Order: sequence, then structure tokens, then C-alpha cells
Amino acid sequence: MTNTKTTKRALLTSVMALLLCFTMLLGTTFAWFTDTVTSEGNVIKTGNLKVGFHWAEGAEDAATTTNWHDATQVKIFDYTNWEPGYAVARHLKVSNNIGGTLALKYQMRIVANFTLTSLAEVIDVYSCDANGQRTYLGNLKNVIGEQIFTGSLEVGEESVHTIVLEMNKEAGNEYQGIDLGGEFSVELIATQVAADVDFAVPAARVTSLGEGYAINYREGLSGGSTTGNLDAAYKFEPSMTLEEAEASDYELWHADFVVYADGDIPANSIMLAGYYAAWCELINNEWVGLVNDGEAIDAGTKVRLVEYLGTTVNWADICEYGNDGKGFQCGLVDLTNGGLDGITVTVELRLYAVGEQGACGTDGCKHPNTGCEISPDDYILIGTFSHTFQ
Repeated sequence: MTNTKTTKRALLTSVMALLLCFTMLLGTTFAWFTDTVTSEGNVIKTGNLKVGFHWAEGAEDAATTTNWHDATQVKIFDYTNWEPGYAVARHLKVSNNIGGTLALKYQMRIVANFTLTSLAEVIDVYSCDANGQRTYLGNLKNVIGEQIFTGSLEVGEESVHTIVLEMNKEAGNEYQGIDLGGEFSVELIATQVAADVDFAVPAARVTSLGEGYAINYREGLSGGSTTGNLDAAYKFEPSMTLEEAEASDYELWHADFVVYADGDIPANSIMLAGYYAAWCELINNEWVGLVNDGEAIDAGTKVRLVEYLGTTVNWADICEYGNDGKGFQCGLVDLTNGGLDGITVTVELRLYAVGEQGACGTDGCKHPNTGCEISPDDYILIGTFSHTFQ
């Protein structure tokens, strides 16, 4: 099924309850003491921003290998005999140790300036952690243009991310002898941050609450209360205090959930449930659940839950009420009693940038606190979890 704006609105209206759990009022007033000092004989010299981008074979140990290739000179992916089940892994290293003098933040994405063929629909994309645990990002068609990795580096630091491309094992003969339609790029964008400022990218620590987690919940805002067990339950705890969030560039960035799976989700088969102490305690400690009523979700389709709905939820709200030892809790339930076995569902909590009104064109949506537009593409992934039903 192709998700249209109409079906998304129908499906996602009740999900506002999950984000309402974050909803808080802003309006803090600041008062400052002032002082003036003068320093003479100063020297001003511009800093130098340089970022390195290298790759290595995924079969090698990223911590010890010396076989790094310059990604600007040697293609990261260059294989022409793909077949169902074939997979290739690459370590991608971002460096701030090649002569630059400025701290930086970066994002990485896959871009293609051509029309993709159907082959992109059967090339699955995963990120992979140091333990070999994969997280499904979507098929290549869904991932194109999306941010896949992000981070920040002080001078002298480097970080490594691992990406896996795999041709779907179920791909049929119709995919023989075709290519993507062109050559795609892995793009690294780096921007400077003030080295003398305690820079931190918003993030949330995600910890498991265990399987079979018992809850009281209601479906949507008006649904009746009931009890049940979650197949998977996780807790998001923000990385900043309220004061740090208000002093950061991300204070009013808009929070939203994105959910997707590596298999088809039939209608009325899955529930995403959320709990947030600041709001849910007001309704008798009940979780709020969303069921995909009447709406199937295709494999790899990314559902942004409140894309077309205004909300006051932002990073400062999350930090103000998320550092209570409970954080925001989120979970999944297979309503089919085993019908989703083998399917991995990923839940992301993202912060979307807000800019000047109209800056994002018709693709953005207005943030009610500021009147600014919310960018559909400029975001930071602050927390994620994946669960495989079985």
C-alpha cells in the first residue's frame, strides 16, 4: 500500500497522544548580570576546517585495520554481479585529524541525481554496530536523500560507522541484468562548531525495559482502558538538562517519531504504545497506544507520525520533563499472536530543524510556537530501537 497524505492523517491523528506526552508550556524568562572588560593587543586568525572520509572492507576489524581507502578517490561500492542474498559491508570513517583546527559536526547521506530503477527497491540498507547487530534503515529507494549517520568531532578525533547493502533474498528473475540507472554518491557534510563551547548533539539514551512488560493502556485519546503486555519496551532519556537545551541551537527543534519495518505490516496487526510521566500520570498511569486500524504498511515505508499535524513538542520540552528517572517509554505489541514473527520494526525519535517561515516551501509544516517552517529533511536522530518479533 502507498501511504498518501489522506491515509497518513487518518492513521496518525491518534498518534498525537504519544507526542502529547511531551507537550509542555514554554516561556521561561531570563535575567542577566552584566559586566564589561577590555583586552588589548589581540590577534584574530581564522580557523581551518578539514574533514577526512575513508572506507574499509566490512570483513576487517575497524579498530585495527590499516587498509583504509580515500572515499573521494576510490569507490565505496563497486560490484556488478549482485544476486539475491548478496551483501556487502563497509566501514566508513570520518576524521578531524588531518590538519584542521576547528571542531565539527557532520551528517552522512546517500544521494542520487537520477531516476532509480526498480532494482533500488530490493537493495536493503542496514547500519551495523560493533557487535554485528544490524538495524534496518529501509531499501535503497527509501534511504536515498535520508540522513544515515551523524555525529560531532573535536580536533584530533575520528568516528567509524558501518553500513551494509544486501539484495533481498526474495528478489525474482525480473531483476536480472539491470542496474540502478546511474551512479549514486555517499555524501559527507561537515560544518564547524565553536571549539570553546561545550557542544553536544541532542541525543537520548535508549535502554530496554524487557519483553513482556505489563502496562495499562488506552487506544488513542478516547479509547477504552485495558491491560496487556508489550513484546518490547524501551526508555528514552535525554542527554541534556533543560538549561543546556535552552542554551543550545536545538531548543525549538521539533520532535517526531518515524516507524518502519523490514517486512509488510498488515492492517490492524501492530500497536505502538507510549508513556510519559508528565502527562500519562494525569490519566491514571496509562500508556497511549496506536493501532494501524485499516491501514497496511509496506516494508521499508517510513511513517512519520505527525508530519502533517502541528505540535508544541520540542527539544527543550523533552529535556525539561525527560530527566525524571523515567524518561519517555515506548513499546510494541504484535496483535496477531505471532503473525509478525521474523519482522523487525524500528522506531526512531527525531528532532527536525525549524527555520524562517516559508524556508522549507510547501514540504514543511509550521511550528505553532514560532510560526517557522519545520524542515522535512534536516533532522537529527536522537534515539532509536529495533525489535524482531518472534
